[in-house]
Amino acid sequence: MTDLTLPVVRTIDQMYNDIKTVDPNSAISLNYLKSIIRKYNIPSATSGNKKMFDETKVFSYIKQELSTEKCNTCENIKNKIRKQV
Repeated sequence: MTDLTLPVVRTIDQMYNDIKTVDPNSAISLNYLKSIIRKYNIPSATSGNKKMFDETKVFSYIKQELSTEKCNTCENIKNKIRKQV
């Protein structure tokens, strides 16, 4: 018998509630979650009116987004500093 692991499937609202439950002071907004889903074309499953996404994929994209933004910000700051004479 094969070991079947199911993805953590949530709606956007459920993901947002999960984040706020774990970290009530989180800066992640509902609009940010929606933009991540649009930006990375995260696949969804539809049941009636409900669109469901794999929560682990969304969170891994957020982690990736934050790590690349940090590096880009550091480079941008380095390039904008001018030499004092």
